Amino acid sequence: MAGTSLDAANYGGGFVRSSVQGNPLIRPERKTELEGGLDLRFLQDRLTFSATAYTNRTTGAILTVPVAPTTGFSATSANAAEIKNRGLELSLSTDIIKQQNGFVWSVAPNFSLNRNEVVSLSGAESIFLTGFTGTSSRAVQGQQLGALWGTRWARQAETGGYVLDTNGFPTLAETEGVIGDPNPRWRGGLGTTLTYKGISLNVLFDHVNNLDVWNGTKGALYSYGTSRDTETETTIPADQAATLRLWNSQTVAQRYQPGPDGTYTIRGSIADFGGGPVVLDEQWYRNGLGNGFTGPAEQFVEHISYTRLREITLTYSLATAWFKERTKFQSVDLSLTGRNLAL
Repeated sequence: MAGTSLDAANYGGGFVRSSVQGNPLIRPERKTELEGGLDLRFLQDRLTFSATAYTNRTTGAILTVPVAPTTGFSATSANAAEIKNRGLELSLSTDIIKQQNGFVWSVAPNFSLNRNEVVSLSGAESIFLTGFTGTSSRAVQGQQLGALWGTRWARQAETGGYVLDTNGFPTLAETEGVIGDPNPRWRGGLGTTLTYKGISLNVLFDHVNNLDVWNGTKGALYSYGTSRDTETETTIPADQAATLRLWNSQTVAQRYQPGPDGTYTIRGSIADFGGGPVVLDEQWYRNGLGNGFTGPAEQFVEHISYTRLREITLTYSLATAWFKERTKFQSVDLSLTGRNLAL
């Protein structure tokens, strides 16, 4: 007979022991830092410039590390890492226009960069931070914190080219490894403000330059054949169709029917991974390594930069002598703000 499932909710609630083991020997993280900077002001403070450079090192960084399942836990917190950072921050502010009638136009750009390195992981090659089974963000010795880690193509040690199968398709590496860096090379921002008689308009842009992201959704769409990239149709001459190979080792002529003119029109494209042209069709995307489920995550890491219209704020400030006398308030600001308006 079927009975009630073993669920604490069926019995008025209960407690579940954490899968992370406590650590009575854990110590506070220690961070040492050296920082220097300057602040310059010109033209009666209408132009200001500041710069800061820093370097720091964190020892005994606390991370969640795996433990043997025989302990009854899956992980424990430990002082497992040593991490160092160095960076630079620059900012400028200037009044482009400043008139006696109260009209002011000011501009304030800024720039920053940070270089991070996981110096030590107490003997481990990498430690899982977050993510999935095949693709994750990890602390990896010698890399920036949060490096993208996952399945990848097998490559030749001498040239870095793909290791190909007998049909000319790339193959899967036996081990996982670093496939990208999600930390941007630099960040920048630009703010500008227009002010006139109690009304001000502030506009803020920010830019993130040169980082890697893993597009897992794209990998799934490739498998289902619903990505725009898989909509391509290619017409292949009969002589080429007799030799071009698919992922399943068939030729185009063996797999598809020719048209009235003897050519073969297929949904797919022709690619060359270094061993001659091959066909990327449904066989490759659904059954081969061209999707995010059976193929390497490396192929869906995208190298990007982006600029965002981060915020626009229109403000009216009530601060007249009449208002102060009537309300006893020094000022009241009424603002209308829009955030993340364009990317």
